[in-house]
Amino acid sequence: MTQVPSPPGGRHDPCPFPADCARKFAPIRPIASGGYGAVFLAEQIDLGRQVAVKLLLVDLLEEPEQVQRFNQEARITASLSHPNIIQIIDHGAQHGIPWIAYELISGQSLRDLIDTGTLTFDRSVEAAIQVADALEAAHSSGVLHRDIKPDNVLEAEPGRYKVMDFGIAKWTQGGAVRTRAGMILGTPAYVSPEQVTGDAASASSDVYALGVMLFELVTGQLPFQAENPVLLLECHIKARVPSARKPRPELPASIDRVIARALAKSTRDRYPSARAMRDDLDLILRARTASAVRERGPGVRRAPPTVQLTAVSARQRAGAGGDTAACAGPARGRLYRGAVLGLVVALGAVAALLSSRHDGAPEPAASAGRRTPAGPEASEDPAAVASAGRFHAVHAEACALLARGDETGALQRGRLCLELALPSGAGSPGLRLSLPLLELLAKHCQGKADPDRHPPGSASPAAHD
Repeated sequence: MTQVPSPPGGRHDPCPFPADCARKFAPIRPIASGGYGAVFLAEQIDLGRQVAVKLLLVDLLEEPEQVQRFNQEARITASLSHPNIIQIIDHGAQHGIPWIAYELISGQSLRDLIDTGTLTFDRSVEAAIQVADALEAAHSSGVLHRDIKPDNVLEAEPGRYKVMDFGIAKWTQGGAVRTRAGMILGTPAYVSPEQVTGDAASASSDVYALGVMLFELVTGQLPFQAENPVLLLECHIKARVPSARKPRPELPASIDRVIARALAKSTRDRYPSARAMRDDLDLILRARTASAVRERGPGVRRAPPTVQLTAVSARQRAGAGGDTAACAGPARGRLYRGAVLGLVVALGAVAALLSSRHDGAPEPAASAGRRTPAGPEASEDPAAVASAGRFHAVHAEACALLARGDETGALQRGRLCLELALPSGAGSPGLRLSLPLLELLAKHCQGKADPDRHPPGSASPAAHD
């Protein structure tokens, strides 16, 4: 049985904090206790504000590796400053009992929100975007989290989320706590294939865990389910990524593409960074907002359509029980980079925009008003499918450049998108451009007649990071 730390020396002081902690913080009540640490609600004496104080459990004080890991959690968290990462206030280790004081976040965890079924699709994607932002900041500072899951993300306030619990985090270079051979750190449902097979965790492993969490956020269940942890780990290595639209047919197809790339078995096929995954998730929300505006007309704005998720029991989520399948079923359909995109390109406007190309090549003819279904699934012609895949890849790059303020790069890729979107034959799919990219291209066309504007190809003052 684990014990909450008590002051040394056999004193019957009701305060569970060691002396150096008790001088600064007064305990109010226990909040939680797990196999690693105990957390108390406390008051910071000099400022009169409430905080959360975490103490290493007495049972672990005789294990140098656990003490070192606890102290490293404090150092790693203190090294990170980001609005989506929990803030550390103070830390100490006198009397042999390490402690960490964190900012108090009174909101629910994403686990609680999943269990109660209160997350909409848009809230789920927004939460994943903010976690990706936190991971990008951590990775840029040389830190791997290694335990991304809904339990470790708190809603600080409505619509704003923070990653916590860097208890098994590590520096990518030096200073890491050594792990015993054969030990896998992390939660089995979220651990990456390379970790299962014994390779070292990397930033890509955090991206994989975020992909598992994203699937769980938008469906209410895990992508891989098994009767025991061993079979679950095998699923990460062998099972195909299931479609999120199988349990939730109302979800957009674009979410499947993001999940499939995040959960790729090989790190080479996965998103190269948390930021890249974040950009694709942002495109999904932009497309939904543009779709809502288009449905109501240009003069009316409203929130994007809501997809409400229902609660799933802990038994269903964990995949426990004798009748549970070894792994979730395979994904269906083709998978492409990018997201479902916003507005259909008017072919007349496309022809006007393409007339400014430097190569002066003639434009292919197009029948006015023609509109075909969006996405590569609209055609079985291999050449058309390949062209559609190229379109989505280039479009994602253009939107990412535009989001960073690089209008020159976005304009160049936007023109290429327009060329790919123009039907060149009966089997070519009609493709869609996002609203911000269309606005940039339209602004460029208008600027050709205005000598005071930046000339084509010139960068705006904020064109580069």
